[in-house]
Amino acid sequence: MAQGIPPGQSSKSDKVDPYRIGSRFISKQARIFPQALKEIQGGRKSSHWMWYIIPTPPYAPGGVERGSGTNREWALRDLPPNDLKGNDAARAFLYYPEEGGVNLRKNYYEIITAVGDQLEQGNDPVSLMGYLDDPKLRSSVRLFEFVTREDAEMEDVHAACLRVLTLLKEDVMPPAASKSKAAPAGKVVEGKEEEQGTEEALEKEAGATVDGGVSSALAEKMEELRVEAGRKGKEL
Repeated sequence: MAQGIPPGQSSKSDKVDPYRIGSRFISKQARIFPQALKEIQGGRKSSHWMWYIIPTPPYAPGGVERGSGTNREWALRDLPPNDLKGNDAARAFLYYPEEGGVNLRKNYYEIITAVGDQLEQGNDPVSLMGYLDDPKLRSSVRLFEFVTREDAEMEDVHAACLRVLTLLKEDVMPPAASKSKAAPAGKVVEGKEEEQGTEEALEKEAGATVDGGVSSALAEKMEELRVEAGRKGKEL
């Protein structure tokens, strides 16, 4: 079960809403979401609403937070000492109870679906979102794709995010790799280390083995890796 604010609880206290989801997003979305959705469905974002409608984790390249004060204020930020990440805050965003007619999970799903529709029709992501907000879109859908992977209650959100990442031609880290020390999604690692990391991830994903050996499904995938390595003149 994803962590977050259980449906039905009040958002009036920081103890219940430690990520300030209600105080930051509800009133903004009540006013802005219809216009934001209309713009995306029309093929071009033309006003300023990205932070409130398609939120992102903190922008912290190399472990150092950067970006504007506005970006920092609206980031989906986990509690210290993990305040440069946004996984728990993103789950809390999706599970925040409907308030004042605003359903954050529904709104996020609708606008990401609309983004996917535009991309599928051939609309260029920079033309759709703008030069500055194209990276924010990628960051947001990557975060929400990650936190909804194993959450049966969020399958629609996960599918919408995965569709957009695919249309954006973004690499998506396999679930097992995301739990290992493999390179983060989007980072290209040259040569043998990348292949070894993938094989290690597959082993973790397979979990239990048969009679102390490798499962047949895993064996097939590992063989595919070895064949691919051979094509590159390398050896696993």
